[in-house]
Amino acid sequence: MKKALSLIVILCMAFSLSACRQESAEVYCWLDNIAEALGNSQLTDERNLIGVRARTEDSYTGFYKAECDRISGRDVIFGGGSAKQKEISLSGHIDSDSGEAKVRIRMNCKVIELTPDENGFFEAELSFDSGGNYIMVTYDHFTGHVELNAEYSTNMPV
Repeated sequence: MKKALSLIVILCMAFSLSACRQESAEVYCWLDNIAEALGNSQLTDERNLIGVRARTEDSYTGFYKAECDRISGRDVIFGGGSAKQKEISLSGHIDSDSGEAKVRIRMNCKVIELTPDENGFFEAELSFDSGGNYIMVTYDHFTGHVELNAEYSTNMPV
């Protein structure tokens, strides 16, 4: 955490020294790239995932699938940091034999849990403001199958 904070301070200092020569769109893009790099560090590394993730356009979209046998833990699957607003359609299915699996969405400081219907299906339209936004699955002695799909919503251009 101290390294990340130090990096941010150094980058802000460098930015303040060079900002007077930058176009506002370039500065915005530069800040978004920094937020993205820092935000991606919060995603579960591929080799540590309980399930399997396939990204499509970027770290916010793709497909996730997990076959579990008495698993406990958490996968932070999609999301990251961004200076831009993002509209995401999330859908999926949880087929539980025992234990519990929950889909959790962290939108900056706010955390919501998606409740599947009686057949285990769920869907949500997510509006991610700038900042840190993550889609994750938490497992508690879970045996079963989890699938989820995240894609950009057609409601708003990216």
